[in-house]
Amino acid sequence: MADLMVACTRAGHPPEPVERLRQAALRLAPPEVPVREPLVLEQASVTGVVANPTDEGVWLHEGGDEAAASGAVCVGGLFGLPGSWWRTGAEAPEGTYGLVRWDAHSVELVADICATRTLWYVLTGHAFYASTSQRALVALLGRFDLLPEAVSCFLATGTLGPEVSWHAAVQRVPPDGRVVLDRRSWRVTTHETPADFTPLKEDDEAQITRLREAITATCGALNIEHDRWVLALSGGCDSRTLLAFLVEKGVRPHCVTWTTRASLRKPLSDASIARLLCRRYHVDHELLFLDDPADLETTVTRFVAADEGRNDEIAGYLDGFALWRDLANNGVQGIIRGDESFGPRARTMAAESGRRQVGGARPSDYPPGHLLRSLELPEPAWPTRLRRTEGEDLRDYRARLSQQGFVPIVLAGLNEPKARYLEIVNPLLSRQVMGAVRSLRTEMRHYSRAFAKIVDGLDRPVPYARSSSTRPYSDLFASQELADLIVRELTADEIKRVLPGDAALRVLAAMAVPAPRKTGPKAHAKALLKKTGPLLPVRVADRVYPRYVGPNRLSAARLAWRALLASRTISMLEEDAAAL
Repeated sequence: MADLMVACTRAGHPPEPVERLRQAALRLAPPEVPVREPLVLEQASVTGVVANPTDEGVWLHEGGDEAAASGAVCVGGLFGLPGSWWRTGAEAPEGTYGLVRWDAHSVELVADICATRTLWYVLTGHAFYASTSQRALVALLGRFDLLPEAVSCFLATGTLGPEVSWHAAVQRVPPDGRVVLDRRSWRVTTHETPADFTPLKEDDEAQITRLREAITATCGALNIEHDRWVLALSGGCDSRTLLAFLVEKGVRPHCVTWTTRASLRKPLSDASIARLLCRRYHVDHELLFLDDPADLETTVTRFVAADEGRNDEIAGYLDGFALWRDLANNGVQGIIRGDESFGPRARTMAAESGRRQVGGARPSDYPPGHLLRSLELPEPAWPTRLRRTEGEDLRDYRARLSQQGFVPIVLAGLNEPKARYLEIVNPLLSRQVMGAVRSLRTEMRHYSRAFAKIVDGLDRPVPYARSSSTRPYSDLFASQELADLIVRELTADEIKRVLPGDAALRVLAAMAVPAPRKTGPKAHAKALLKKTGPLLPVRVADRVYPRYVGPNRLSAARLAWRALLASRTISMLEEDAAAL
């Protein structure tokens, strides 16, 4: 996927050199694919650059005479008829994207309704920079000031949370938000559109029909050449819904599923179910195998460069990104993903538990004796906009957290490594679909009931997958190669930026102690109840298996892995700061 960069200098200061922006853009290209020359747009004394541009998914606009010049750069998907997407102050277009537009008076950053593509920005005394890449901003600033809260967030959650960046001065545009630079006063203002979860007075069937129509309209409005895109198909309900609705619109997408060969021997794995679905709909299907792991050092280096410290989920890239390299080199322009936010699919939980589950856990959320608590890390703040408001139904709050917390924090971060290779669109996160979800009755959103009604009527003969087709993390953490890599990293001097004092040695010591295994009838019964909990009535489930009250279990090995990635990310950003 392309990355955008925009530079605007204050009146009285020289403009940002184009060659400097070009060099920053070239640093973002993955080394395994042919380098694409950046696109450059200069309008109204503002320079926009598109790094690693694809043939599709890049939108440029330049217009007006010298007195009314304007420009705009958008990466991602604009759905349907985008209208005046480029005009500052205009209504946000439909789609999933990152958008910057400007004229002689202002520069405006626009996020889609769920901020599926993160826009970062920084304002200095003489320059305003915006980009979809933190690395680009650090390179343009020419310095890197580590924000300690970034280390806290990453160690506690494996993400950067809702507002934190690695550089202390870099900020991000909130979901369905705009950040506007007034070029005359040289001030930035943030405008957020509150999420309105007001249900329409309709019966259940009318609500389901309206949601189905929103999905249908979005799938028919994708401005892409479908023969140059692929649909990421798993065995779950989200991507199969996209397949069904695309076929209904006369589109027969080429589907891909990444898997290990061992997963094919499991009849209910993602790969096995995906093959059944493609036979059911008579569409092409390709299995992309992850069985040939690359050198781990090379894989980690590529992951850190592509991910920019957004998440710690490397299981799908243990082939050294060969899968994504091959797709890009074979002319694939982008991937259609089934990311969704139709409502929580679990029992209603406390507000604080909701925060922890969408990437908002803090070190203090862990038990007093936990290793992470002993590191005395700073506590990241939880933004006001993501807190439960007075009188807000807990189920509505959880749905809002899903759209404005989980998607921009977790899903946007998970897509970042893929985005270095291919463009990405998310039809199920369109403004039209999210608007339909927000107007559902609370009961129809809870457990994604409205969406489930739609999915259940699509292809009943094909079951849902019960297991992933990627390599389990237990295998990775049990490997000697990773253990050796962690030891080297946690005994290097650089690790003290992440784990001060003797903290790294304490983490390594904890890794050496095997975790106790709970056995016996009581442990077996508890595990069984955990699996069946969602099937039980809420009152019964709350008694036999209490609601989630803390962050997910964090082993010493996982903590060490996150520390390794954080240290590598900091080193990379320090190199970026000195590169130009």
